[in-house]
Amino acid sequence: MYGKTSAFTIHQTNPFNGGPQPRDLGREAITQTTCFTCAGTAWRSSHAGGLHGRGGRAWVSHPLTLRLSDLQRGFPAKTVEATLQCAGNRRA
Repeated sequence: MYGKTSAFTIHQTNPFNGGPQPRDLGREAITQTTCFTCAGTAWRSSHAGGLHGRGGRAWVSHPLTLRLSDLQRGFPAKTVEATLQCAGNRRA
């Protein structure tokens, strides 16, 4: 499903949520896309370069609305190697 390996554990299909087997964590320095954790709980934008705002008036005093071009101009693209820990791993 979704190009994942047969060893990938699917916790739920809608929204898609799953991750690698605990024995596979840390097997390689860089996790292959076919094994990478998927958590379908995040906000997902369907945009074509228009205005985007992320709600949360109770969380912030001044909501911020940005165009994709604002983000591209204000935050130049960078490539980094990083290690991220999925909160779901503690439940594995």
